Amino acid sequence: MGRPLCLLALSLTLATRANAQELRFPEAAAADASALSRAMPELARQALAVYRDEDRERYLNNLFRLQIAPATSRTAAAASC
Repeated sequence: MGRPLCLLALSLTLATRANAQELRFPEAAAADASALSRAMPELARQALAVYRDEDRERYLNNLFRLQIAPATSRTAAAASC
């Protein structure tokens, strides 16, 4: 999955929980692809730490998407085995 799709998936996931948590995201990452690439791993870790959803199917779907973000691809690969 390309970085833009990861960002989109992460954004959609976080949008459902935006009222409950604030995640740190460098302003420069919004305008610079290199900064975005460096920021994604930390953003994914932050989201994974706080993400909850009572709908188990949606939770697992979004959890997997967070796990395939650049920082956590090894975790996603291990979970799919």
